[in-house]
Amino acid sequence: MLKLISRAPHLNRTSQIPCTALQLTRLTSVLRQYSVLRPHSCASTPPKLPFRTHLLHSRNHTFRSIPSSFIPASHRSYHNPPSSTMSDDASYTSFLEKANADPKANSNTHEQASSTSERRTQFDPTTGGTTSSSNISPEVLPASLKSLPDITYVSDTDSPFEPVVFNYADSTLPSKSDFEKCLHHKHHDAGAVEELSTQDFDPRGEYTEIIERVEKAGNGAGVKVFRVEVSKTRAEYYIVTVGERMLIGVVAKAVES
Repeated sequence: MLKLISRAPHLNRTSQIPCTALQLTRLTSVLRQYSVLRPHSCASTPPKLPFRTHLLHSRNHTFRSIPSSFIPASHRSYHNPPSSTMSDDASYTSFLEKANADPKANSNTHEQASSTSERRTQFDPTTGGTTSSSNISPEVLPASLKSLPDITYVSDTDSPFEPVVFNYADSTLPSKSDFEKCLHHKHHDAGAVEELSTQDFDPRGEYTEIIERVEKAGNGAGVKVFRVEVSKTRAEYYIVTVGERMLIGVVAKAVES
């Protein structure tokens, strides 16, 4: 016989209920399930929160007390929608970059382009001093020079032979000084002019066909070869003959470093 103290609302007194140990265990389980059996007899003691709930509450409270600046960026969550002015900000940033750009950069680019153009003008026989195939009338060119073979002058670079024409009133081949006058008359900024024999110009016979075509374009006076220095590493080679009130022939550009 076991004595059980029950504080259920429907029981107003202490009851003695005869039961075995197994029945007592089951009864205790039922009473705990319906919160009839309380761990403390004092009704004024507030109930304690379960351990996990209390810990979670403490964590939340602690987390809220930490300034957001101390929270790693990877752990922050942003719920604000993207700003509608994002594209405006990008445009403004681009504007600032252009405004802060060094104006000397554009100036240097322009100067480089100008200097390159000047060097090409100085080096290119088509832009002053001579008349090349790009602006020679087809009627002026003899048949032997209208369609040149695919032969290039070999130096540090390969350069094609192009037809060239000078105004010339004499009927004999020009001397070095005469050829210099032809260049200067056409405002060609030529350097030193050197007269070469065909053997010196073509010791291996690589350009024999070109030389023969120039000779056919003339009046039978033969051909001459002139080397014109453009810079320390650049030169022009002219193979010319005498035509109808003109010097006619070909020119090739060379790079000699």
